[in-house]
Amino acid sequence: MSLRLPAAFAAAALALAAATAVLAQAPGDGLPDGPGKDLLLRACTSCHDLSPVTGTPRTPQGWERVIGSMMNNGAELTSDEQAQVQAYLVKNYGVKPDPGPPAPPTTADPKAPSAR
Repeated sequence: MSLRLPAAFAAAALALAAATAVLAQAPGDGLPDGPGKDLLLRACTSCHDLSPVTGTPRTPQGWERVIGSMMNNGAELTSDEQAQVQAYLVKNYGVKPDPGPPAPPTTADPKAPSAR
């Protein structure tokens, strides 16, 4: 019986370690693929995780301000890279346009024969 308890603890520890390894993801695993993703990961995740990026949709101007602010705080992007990151963020995390009110239901054409 003295060997069973340590073996059970060892098995539990091994299972916990395996589950942790499976749950651990690289910083960009949840981001959509596309031009600018790698630049975003390089420039943004050196200082913080991606929750500020993915958590708040912004307008193109809003993303431009955020990227400019991050560059003022040390993010390293050329102007071309900045444009690529902004396009990526607008496409994937931009404010979605308001679709407007739903279209009114269509009425049956009075000239069409009835389905009786």
